[in-house]
Amino acid sequence: MQRPLTAAQPTVLDLLRRPDPEDWLGPLRPWVNLCQRGIDPQEAWRQLRH
Repeated sequence: MQRPLTAAQPTVLDLLRRPDPEDWLGPLRPWVNLCQRGIDPQEAWRQLRH
């Protein structure tokens, strides 16, 4: 469900302090982002590990 546009949007710092509870990817998000850009999953994992 979307929030109404009139509601105050949280700042980036607020989001960093209080992660989105619906963001179930958590620490895997950078890996998923690389994979979505077309990088091979194993190569993306290697890049993030270094």
